[in-house]
Amino acid sequence: MSHEKVDLGMNLEGRLRNFSLPHAKALVPVFEAVVNALHAVDASGRKDGLIRVEVLRGDVQQELALENTSPPIRGYRIEDNGVGFDDANYASFCTSDSTYKLALGGHGVGRLSWIKAFGAVRVQSAFYACSELRQRHFVFSAAKGIVLSASEQARAQPGSVVVLDNVDARYAKNLPKKVDTLAQRIIEHCLVAFRAALKASPALRIVVADGNDEIEVSDAVEQVFRDAQTDMFFVANQSVTVTHVRLAAPLGAHRMAFLADRREVKSESLATSFPQLKSKLEDEKGAFWWLALVESSALDSSVNAERDNFSLPEENLDLLPGELSMEALRSAIVGVLSERFEKFLDPIQQRAEERVRDYVSNTAPEYRHLLKLRKSDVRKLSPDLSDDALDSALHHISYVVEKDVRESGRALIQSASWGDSRELDSFLKESNEVGVASLAKYVVHRRLVLNIFKKALERQSNEKYELEEAVHKIVFPLRKTSDEVPYENLNLWIIDERLAYHHYLASDKRLSAIEPAASDDADRPDLICFNAPFAFADHAAPYSSIVIVEFKRPGRNDYSDEDNPIIQVYDYVRKIRAGRQADRAGRVMNIQDSVPFYCYVICDLTTKVCDQAQNASLTLTPDGMGYFGFNAPLRTYIEVLSFDKVLSDAEKRNRVFFAKLNMQSSS
Repeated sequence: MSHEKVDLGMNLEGRLRNFSLPHAKALVPVFEAVVNALHAVDASGRKDGLIRVEVLRGDVQQELALENTSPPIRGYRIEDNGVGFDDANYASFCTSDSTYKLALGGHGVGRLSWIKAFGAVRVQSAFYACSELRQRHFVFSAAKGIVLSASEQARAQPGSVVVLDNVDARYAKNLPKKVDTLAQRIIEHCLVAFRAALKASPALRIVVADGNDEIEVSDAVEQVFRDAQTDMFFVANQSVTVTHVRLAAPLGAHRMAFLADRREVKSESLATSFPQLKSKLEDEKGAFWWLALVESSALDSSVNAERDNFSLPEENLDLLPGELSMEALRSAIVGVLSERFEKFLDPIQQRAEERVRDYVSNTAPEYRHLLKLRKSDVRKLSPDLSDDALDSALHHISYVVEKDVRESGRALIQSASWGDSRELDSFLKESNEVGVASLAKYVVHRRLVLNIFKKALERQSNEKYELEEAVHKIVFPLRKTSDEVPYENLNLWIIDERLAYHHYLASDKRLSAIEPAASDDADRPDLICFNAPFAFADHAAPYSSIVIVEFKRPGRNDYSDEDNPIIQVYDYVRKIRAGRQADRAGRVMNIQDSVPFYCYVICDLTTKVCDQAQNASLTLTPDGMGYFGFNAPLRTYIEVLSFDKVLSDAEKRNRVFFAKLNMQSSS
């Protein structure tokens, strides 16, 4: 057997290093061989074309060693009865980046994918030259390039056999294990090329085989295109054709594939633009996956050498308005698909809307306005989202609505003319809905806080109650001032709505560390609020009132005369009045006797507490859940409130809001 090495006129190893073939695209060499076979059959002009793809697996010993398990795939054998590697085809094969098949979409680099993924490629071919059947056999490898050889197995008719053998392990793990998956992948990639070949040769047979398992791909392709539909339109003055086909095999996703010269270059999941397309679509003909084949001469002329992307800009460019971009192309295709998908998506969108309505009614009423203002966006959501994912999606839509309303408001204010009342009416409608949504969100927050507050008052499994700190934290964080805590984190409304309008508040801080108190004492009132002075006051009184709140542990009944909570808050008042108070600007001012104090002692009304309240001449509230009174010498109003009263009164004040949102229960 003689061998002759052919000079390719290039550094093959260097060329391969610069040739990109991701491991996930392990079947690209097979696709290239199949497309070459299609071109060869088409060039032969014969009506009985045949292309056969066979899976090559390990030897018999491997099969016996693995018992009933199929041996691993080592390569593929692609055979056709086309024109063969005649002089023109062979010369093109031996030329780097050949333009011989440019009109057919070939860029002269497909054969590089063969040796990128496979250790060796054997080619046996027969062709006619001067009416004589001739043979051409060679081996193509990265190490030696093309080596011609004589073969003992001469072909009796024109055609070629390409054997892709000894697959690289890095690519092997991405090869499909089942013959039906292999057949489907070949159909997907070569679909348009198959369509053209079958039109020229209706009797063409394309077979994919793995041992005794065979699939007639040509039959499947004919069936696919029998039901296909086509849309034609223009984008940036470029003609675009989209062929819509349905595939029953397990694609796993609905896709749009961008083609160049009748071959797939890249594809994208349609779920990116249509999130509801998570599973097969279904109609009277059965379930299927949607494949949109996108073709344009603009794509043909912009495909890169590796045939895995296009040189078109990804986004629309301001510097080149009207130029085709992938973004513009994709947007136009999505518009066409939206109409095509309408009948399939409508039931899914109805389910999505019902899912959101249910979630809004039972969990998140703050998003109710989206069902009115952004119904179309709501209907685009997947009905199968988890609560967390749905809340995240609705939050994003709500943010966009609020942003749009703010921008509309600014534009309306800057508008030179208010003559068109429709614009104002539209803005007021949306802004009111957003306002209601914000209120609903806050009401939900209040309901949740009260539930937590109630839980903190319950006796634990060890028959003990939470410390007073647990209740304190719910109302206001420990050891913080109002300058350090965001307004939305203040829950002073649980005690009294008016506490939210304080001038300065300190929580669990020493009197000596509180600037307005200016006391040297180390006592720590749980909460102390300094309310702003009246606007018309021109005397030295720095504050209109001061509020002190003291929490006690739920269930506590061991108060002695020394830690009597009523006497405790009175002592705070005396110490603050005795100090030389400095305002927040640093001016020293005395707390005048005319400045009233309001004190709240919040605890359980145990026997001891009731006795101490009566000894202080406090009056029982009409509901029997607290005491109140006025200490004239200290000019101090005091209320001793049970936890149950604080919780009950807070719920009563918010009851109408809870009822509107169907949140009456505190459980």
